[in-house]
Amino acid sequence: MKLTSLSKAFAAVALATAVGVACGGSSNSNGSGPGGSSSGGTSGGASSGASSGASGGGADSGDDGTVSSSSGTSGSSGSSGASSSGSSSGGGEGGGADSSSSGSSSGGTMGVPCSDSGMCAAPTPVCDTATSACVECLMDSNCTGAGGGRTHCTSAHLCVACTMDSQCTGGRVCSSTGTCVQCTSSANCGDAGMACNTATHMCVNACASNNDCGGGATPACNTSTGICVACTANADCAGHATRKTCDTTTNQCVVCTSDAQCGDAGSTCDTTTNTCVASCTSDTQCTMTGARACDTTTHRCVQCTADTNCAAFPGGAHTCNTTTNTCVQCTSSSQCGDAGRQCNTSIGFCANGCSSTTACTGGFATVCDTTAGYCVQCQDDHDCVGTGGGNTPVCNPNGYYCVQCLGDQSCPGSTCNTTFHICN
Repeated sequence: MKLTSLSKAFAAVALATAVGVACGGSSNSNGSGPGGSSSGGTSGGASSGASSGASGGGADSGDDGTVSSSSGTSGSSGSSGASSSGSSSGGGEGGGADSSSSGSSSGGTMGVPCSDSGMCAAPTPVCDTATSACVECLMDSNCTGAGGGRTHCTSAHLCVACTMDSQCTGGRVCSSTGTCVQCTSSANCGDAGMACNTATHMCVNACASNNDCGGGATPACNTSTGICVACTANADCAGHATRKTCDTTTNQCVVCTSDAQCGDAGSTCDTTTNTCVASCTSDTQCTMTGARACDTTTHRCVQCTADTNCAAFPGGAHTCNTTTNTCVQCTSSSQCGDAGRQCNTSIGFCANGCSSTTACTGGFATVCDTTAGYCVQCQDDHDCVGTGGGNTPVCNPNGYYCVQCLGDQSCPGSTCNTTFHICN
């Protein structure tokens, strides 16, 4: 199934935080949507650029879209031990975790000694005089400039999207990590035949045995959680061309979970994306377009390890997100220039600020995420009807853009490449 070039272009931006693969393309001048187009039959790529479908020695290979790309979690918690990181987008459908409004502020360390806020600086700009330590917030008003829709302060002094259900929109509820999600328990799923996948916070089919799952994209019953999944053992993945290993943590069929499954002595398993990638010890060994930097910690070829690797990157993506090793437009709203623009930190893209959908006109981002305060392409699957020529009917809650699939259940007769969110 092919995606239209418009939908591919938008997906290319959002996958910048998940995929270290990109070249070409340009940014839409009004910031409401990315420019460029994608090649290689995927919707993946980098911020405001086109996807080449390959990097670091691994190509997008037909059935399974095996890639040698890198991904990571967003945000880093302070020394207080609390964080509000977003949940994974794989394995479920629309209405899941509001990853665009999650994640603690990157950089900095909570606990810097202080006696007043004048001694503190971002990302922990407020002095907690009770503990004499710099923190991110003491009250909601301290979170005004936190970005990413994080407008509420927790008891752990972290800015998050929510602290109670009433602060979430679209029927979502507030999770324990301070993100707005579809469910936190099966009671949120309504239908007696549905259960909450508490790993992805999405409502899925309930089961007691494999017989309840009826084959298809989710033929196996995870009896521990009572939900139908893609696999619980390698035998469930036998029908895949290359994804023959079951990741029993995510219950998805993947290419690898360890180096032993990659065969080639020059390859290693990227356990973040569960794909075989080229190993390296220096930049000179990284020759694939879009992955010319060596992460010497993981020995993987990635898009960037410093801003200098992004200097010539298109679409204004000149900042290296060192958590995901991808070139992005921004990691905070302060990098978006105009005071009216906000950083969608999920995808590293500067978007127009908004308080209602009337402020979101033109381009791809035509819906206002009032929680985050910026324009996005969608907030639920209804916003994706007709997008991508009808081929992108699912709203990806990690960045709020329309994709073909988040899990195998959206791909009757085939499987979902959860890196690029397309049906193989």
